[in-house]
Amino acid sequence: DVRRPVRAGVFGSLLRRGLGANAGGRAGTFAAYSTKPSAPSRAAGLRGGWKSEVIPAKDLQDLQTAIEADSAKRDKALEIGRRVERACGEYVNTLHYGEQASVTTAYNQAKLDLEAHLEAVPHVTGCREFGLGFAVDRYILSGAFEHFLEKGEGLRRSDLGQNFDDEEYMGGMMGLCQELAHYAMRRATDLDVKSVQVCTNFIKEVKSEMLAFDLRNSPLRRKFDGIKYAERRCENILYELSFARDAALETSSGLEPEAKRQRRDEEETSMMSAAGMLDADEWQELRKAYKEYDQKRELVIKECRDVQKGAKQAIYAAHRGDTTRAEKLIKAGGEGVSRIFESYIKDSPSLRFGSFNGALEELAEAQMFLYWLKHVKENQNDDEHTTPDASAASLLPTREQMCSGLLDHMDYLGALSDFTGEVGRVAVEAATRRDVKMVKKCLRVTFACHRLLATLPLSGKNNMKKIGAAKTNLRKIETIEYDLAVRFGRKGPSIAALDDDIKDSGEKRSRNNDDDEDE
Repeated sequence: DVRRPVRAGVFGSLLRRGLGANAGGRAGTFAAYSTKPSAPSRAAGLRGGWKSEVIPAKDLQDLQTAIEADSAKRDKALEIGRRVERACGEYVNTLHYGEQASVTTAYNQAKLDLEAHLEAVPHVTGCREFGLGFAVDRYILSGAFEHFLEKGEGLRRSDLGQNFDDEEYMGGMMGLCQELAHYAMRRATDLDVKSVQVCTNFIKEVKSEMLAFDLRNSPLRRKFDGIKYAERRCENILYELSFARDAALETSSGLEPEAKRQRRDEEETSMMSAAGMLDADEWQELRKAYKEYDQKRELVIKECRDVQKGAKQAIYAAHRGDTTRAEKLIKAGGEGVSRIFESYIKDSPSLRFGSFNGALEELAEAQMFLYWLKHVKENQNDDEHTTPDASAASLLPTREQMCSGLLDHMDYLGALSDFTGEVGRVAVEAATRRDVKMVKKCLRVTFACHRLLATLPLSGKNNMKKIGAAKTNLRKIETIEYDLAVRFGRKGPSIAALDDDIKDSGEKRSRNNDDDEDE
């Protein structure tokens, strides 16, 4: 370690003789390294307080309260979901072997826990709580499997009640088809042709009903693709059983009598033509509801596209300094999201996820950006070293002021993260004009947004992406400030000088081209 005092050797003797750094050469260099380094200076800090100045205090408190409440609900739902999923999965596995009595107590208790939770927490159609999706799927599958083994028919949608969605019910029926393909294989080991044929008939009937749906790209679509493989597996089992059964009959009693063979063929034909395992009228209602919902979804996507387009154009106009056009586009976007909410989202809250959330985030980003630009222009002469009053107006609007009051806390955080990207573009444009003061303002608001996102108790992949994007934008502006501090201090050519050089080089090329044409 070169920082420790040298007490022996050649360099130690030089130091003891008083040569030290004055001796020059290697001894002097070593003595310089052996001194204890001083600590670096502390950063001066950004101007003002980041909470009261950039983010409204009320919004900050509301965000923290809402996120903590969501976190508590999510943890509780995850705990119940894991217990229900484990108990239902184990119960389904035991049904294949007829050993369900050993797990019935745990299974019934898990079902009671889930049903009590669903009764206590009001369910919104299409908006299943995080952590309960797989649990609900296994709950419906286990109940449908047990019902099918007892009565030989499919579970009715009305038996589930209003705490479950139509798509969850259909997903459970298609999941049952996968289990029945496995159950058919287990029954085939005992040469139980009748049970295999019943399972095959049910799978065919579910497939026939689902073919009438115009399924979009969704989990239902992927589950439907699995029905085809389950059907083919059962058909292969029946085909292989036909050889195994004939061989067994011939071995035990010789050739089968013609009358017995004919009666067996008639029974198989009647089993193959058997139907009525599903309630056709109920499935007709399911198709009707699904079609109506899908039509509303397409309209929401179309109208949200117009809102997003207008919000992007408002941001471009704000960058160009055309605040009048930006305000006009933002006003139209606010009216658009209000119209979409009243027409579609209010009656079908599940349509909020996806396009409508994206439109709200884009519109809120445009409103934040325009609001911040106005604040910056109104305070162009602010001294960066002056601490503002704590009661000063915030740099960003409140959540109630944006998107006609329809913005929830997660959409607000998404817009806040995207807003830092637009601030970064302003910083780049300011750096080309050597406007160090504007770059510092961009750095200040981006630092505040990133700090807010980083200090909130967020979790999940999408939320981590938001924090990562804000951090990336902060680092970019820091790099811009560094470049201005280092390169601008070297007395490099000014923008005007560069413009003159470009103009002179252009004129020179023009004269050379004219000379070439004359020659």
